[in-house]
Formats: sequence, structure tokens, C-alpha cells
Amino acid sequence: MLLSTIGGGASSTTPSGGPTQTTNYPETGAGGFNDIVTQLGDLKKVITDFVGGPMPQNLKDVYTNAEKAIVSMNTTALTLQKSMGGVAFNTREFTGRLMDAYKSTIEFGGTFDDVADGVEGLADSMGRMTYPSQEVLVSMVEVSKATGIATKEIGKMVGELTRLGGSQTESLVKMSDLGKEARKAGLSSNKYLTEITKNMKTISGFGFKSGVDGMAKMVKQAMLLRTNIEAIGAKKVQDSALDPEGAIELAANFQMLGGAVGKLADPFQLMYMAQTDMEGLQNELVNSTKAAMTFNKETGNFDISTQDLYRLREQAKLTGANLEDLVQTGREAAKLDFIKEKFDLSGLDENQQGLISSLGTIGKGGELTVDIPGLGAPIVAKDPESLKAALETPAAVEALKEYQANQLLDDRKLAVAQLSVAEQQKIAVDKIKDAVILNLDPKEREKFYTNIENTNAALNEKATNVANTMAPLTKQGVIATSDTLFTESAGFDPSLDRTTKQKIKDRYENVKIEDALFSLNNSTPTIMSEGQIYKGIVGDEVAVGTNLTEAFNKSGKLNEILSTLGTMPNTGGNTSVNGKIDININLTGSISGDKNADIEKMFSDPKVQKQIMDTVLYKLDSYKRQQGVLS
Repeated sequence: MLLSTIGGGASSTTPSGGPTQTTNYPETGAGGFNDIVTQLGDLKKVITDFVGGPMPQNLKDVYTNAEKAIVSMNTTALTLQKSMGGVAFNTREFTGRLMDAYKSTIEFGGTFDDVADGVEGLADSMGRMTYPSQEVLVSMVEVSKATGIATKEIGKMVGELTRLGGSQTESLVKMSDLGKEARKAGLSSNKYLTEITKNMKTISGFGFKSGVDGMAKMVKQAMLLRTNIEAIGAKKVQDSALDPEGAIELAANFQMLGGAVGKLADPFQLMYMAQTDMEGLQNELVNSTKAAMTFNKETGNFDISTQDLYRLREQAKLTGANLEDLVQTGREAAKLDFIKEKFDLSGLDENQQGLISSLGTIGKGGELTVDIPGLGAPIVAKDPESLKAALETPAAVEALKEYQANQLLDDRKLAVAQLSVAEQQKIAVDKIKDAVILNLDPKEREKFYTNIENTNAALNEKATNVANTMAPLTKQGVIATSDTLFTESAGFDPSLDRTTKQKIKDRYENVKIEDALFSLNNSTPTIMSEGQIYKGIVGDEVAVGTNLTEAFNKSGKLNEILSTLGTMPNTGGNTSVNGKIDININLTGSISGDKNADIEKMFSDPKVQKQIMDTVLYKLDSYKRQQGVLS
């Protein structure tokens, strides 16, 4: 069934029902039939993962997946409530409302996140916590899928429309109608609604006696001219013409421009339009712009003279528009008028006129080419008679009828009609994945929640009891590990008893040493500083103080200093000095009878000096070994 729905091909089956071959599948998307096979493989995997096999043999797996889904949705709802008002209450009921809306939208591609995003957008726009009805939630997703606008943005649009009056439901009906209006005229409903919403705040000011409808007409006109209302410049003109003085000055400037400025040269008309009729003001600006264009029959283009180009430049200054934008707007407006007038579209309704005009292109000699969706070959007409004849053919009538019928579909049907193969597959997957929770009624859903909470509470109690039971043993292990790490890092003998280790630890951690000389009986003194550890030998005394090296180097009375240090408290055994000792041997003078200074020459000989120095160093090393400094 899935294959025939997706690809439209034929398949044969064995008597047992197993497929044997599949043929005649058209290419679909970028991957064609291979893409469909891949998607079916994904679908099979989802089914297998969800139920644990072709049949729900392992119900625990089914429960686990359902639990994950409902917990995830509840978390999303809770987060949404907090973001809206900072306080969450009745979250289960709120989640249920979102889930019911999701269930109603899944057929045309809606997701739970789509529903939640719609609420978030509505709350952002209204600036407060909001709980839209299920009808509103479903409608927001319908409009979103029909127009391609994100659900969060749809929610914001609804919030902006409600500022002008009416309920959320009425606002969504209005948005749906506006979307149809755009599609009938061959315009993008996405851009149409977005542009209207962008200018929504303007509607509350001057110039919009018809409210949203007036703004919609301005946006529609601008889009048919392939521009926007800001580029035409009505807003800038309105700001300058709301008072008599401004209107008189602006009208005088338009009079000086010359050309077909119409009501723009009348200060009273200008001020009236600025105050109550922005739509009319935009029409006058468009008329002034298109009047600068002349159709060139030889090229099929709409040309503008140098004089008119200067005039449009001045008009751009008055309206705050861009000159290039004005020129393009004038060409499009002149083209639409040319088609309507030359080819006499009066027999068509307004939407058909707009469709033919927007789809049509003008070629050399004024030839019109119209490519109607669904017709196949485009219509080519040289005059009204040939266009009328082409539009009255059965194929053209059917194409126009089908096009308009499709544009008049309600949002749900349009969303379904626009589903791609991949989207259809995703819907099938979502239906299977969320089948359990979407079929729970409110009472069953509440029981499911309760069971999850009770299960979590029981597991939490069991885990707490286990932790409390293990805590004393774990504590002893942590303490023992701590002692071992400290002992090893400090370089102490691991065989020391706990009391001795604690005394050592207290001495390291709690004693503040300034200047001192101390030793540890039957142990090696250790000095730890950042990045290094000095380990002494048994019987060493360690001097700690400031500028000791400097004191030793400056004083020649080394023995006197050492014996003074040895008389300080807490000392015993040998005393060692950490510093630099320079040994300099200077042999000078003369010996009687050594007239030729042979002795002096002998001591100046580098060989003799080296022998003397080696002897001194050997004696010094012997002394160090005796003292235990060297092994």
C-alpha cells in the first residue's frame, strides 16, 4: 500500500503476500526510486525499534518509548510555560491540550514542536502568558503548513492582529483569507502575509480607515509591481503632508515636477489622503511613476526619456525612494496597464486579470506571452481577439479553473496537497512513533503520568537507601585514600602510623614559618615550594629565612655563622648551608734567593694551578662524604 501511494507504480505479490518485484516507478526528488527505497528502509527501522520486531513481543520496549515521548512533551510544555510567565501550573492539562492539537495536525505534517512554537510566538507578541484553545492551535499549524511560514511567526502574526480587535480565531480566519487572496493573484502568500504583518503597526496611525484591508491592498499592489510599499514612498509623503503647511509645500514641489502628478499637486487632496487614504496616496505615486514610461514597439521594452528621468529623480527625493526602484516600479506598472488596455481583460474577474498580467511578458511588436500553470504550452497573443480565443479553449478554461480551485482550498487541504514524498514518509513514521501516547484519552494520560511519577519515586527511594547504606564504608575508603595520597606526595615513609602522619600533616598545614632552623628527629626534613620538593637526609637541619645566601656570601666568618645557627632551639646534629661558596687561592710574593722569579713562574704555570685546585676539590669532596652530603 505504501509503495503504490508513494510512487504510483505496480507491484506483484506471491500467494503468501510477499512482494516479488516492483516496476515503473517514476523518479522522485533528487534520488528517485532509490530515495523511496531508503525511506522505506528507515520506516521499517522505526517500526522495528519501536515495537522490538514485527509484533509487539517486548511490551517493555513499547512502554519505554512511550514514556520517553510523553516525558519529552511534558518537558517542552513546562519550559514553554516558564518562558511565558515564569510560573508553571496545570502543566499536565496544558501538555494534553498541545498533544490533542498535535494529534489533529499530524495528518498534514504537523509536529508537537510546531504546536508549541505557535504558542511561544503568540505569547511573545502579546507579552504575557496565553493558553490558546485547541482550535486556535490547530489553525496556526494549518496556516503555517499552507503558507510555508514558521508556526512561531504565525503565532506572532495572530498576536499583532488581535491588537487591532477581534479574537484569535477571527485573526486566523483573516490570515487564511489573505493567503487565498494572494494565491488567486499569483502572489506568494508567505511574502504577502509577512509584508502585511511587518507594516501592522502603521495601520493604527493615520491613513487607514479600512484597517487591515487597506494595508493588504497596498501590499498587493506593490507585490504585483515587484516592489514593496516602502520603495514606492507613500509613508514618507504622508509624514510630510499631515498638516496644511506641509501639504502646501509638498504639493507645490510636485507641481514644479510637471508630468501626470494628479492629486499630488493639490494640497487639500494631498492632506486628505495622508490623513485617511494611504491606499489612494500610493496609487497616485504609482500613476506619476508609470506616466514616465513609453512603450517601444520595436524592442518590446518600456523606455524613459532623459527629461522624465530627471523628474523621477526629484520625485525620489520628495518620497525618500530610490531612483532605480522608482524606474523599475514605473516599468512594471506600465506593463500591467498595457496588457489590460491593449488586450482588453475586462471580461475577466479582478483576480484573473491580476494573474494574466503578472504571468504575462511583452515581446517585440507588443506580443503577449502567458504561461498559465497546468496548461502546458504558453499562450502567445498579438491582439485582444487572439488572447480571448486562446483563453476560451477547453484546455485554458480547465487550467484556469483548476488553478483557482487549488488556490481556494482551505489551509488543511492545501497543506496536504503540498506534501512531498519525504514529508509523507515522516508523517507515517510519526504516527507509528507516537501511536501509543496519541491514543491515550485524558484519564489514561493522567494514569500514565502517575505511574511514571510513582516509578521514579520508588527508584529514588531505593537508590537513596543504597547510598545511605554504603556511605560509612565509602567514607572510610575516601579517608584512607586521602591519607595515602598525602603520604606519597609528601615523600613520607608509608610505614608511619596514623598519629605520626597526622602530626606531620598538622605541622605542614597549620604552622606559619617565618625565619627558623629546625630538624625532624629520625626523619628527613623536606621543604616544599611551588613546583618543587627538596628532600634532605637523616640528621640534616634546615634553615628557613630571608637573604641567607646573601648573608653567607658577604661574611667571611662562615664557621661563626654556622655555630650561631647551631645554638638556636630545635636544632641538633650537623648544620648545612645552601648557598654558593667561592674558593679563591692567590699566591703572591717572592722568595729570597729566587732572583729569576722561578718560584713565581712555577705558581703561575696553569698546570701547577690545576694540580693545586684538584687537590683542594678532592679534599672538599672527602669532607662532604664524611658529613654524609655525598654518597
